[in-house]
Amino acid sequence: FQTTQKIRAHPHVGTRVPIIAVTATTTKGTREKCLQAGMDEYLTKPVYLPALKSTLAAMTSPPQARTAP
Repeated sequence: FQTTQKIRAHPHVGTRVPIIAVTATTTKGTREKCLQAGMDEYLTKPVYLPALKSTLAAMTSPPQARTAP
């Protein structure tokens, strides 16, 4: 969480560094905590290839093509 906050505090001219949380923690509120820390998405372990592909595709598509999760 601290690393994400430090990355978000650093000015990145013209780009946003995508950050995906990958964690085994599935307790209630973990996803929200990750997003509040500045992460863009949250995946739980074990990571399944279709979920990873979908998340990466959504994050690398042009902003106008993205939809809310």
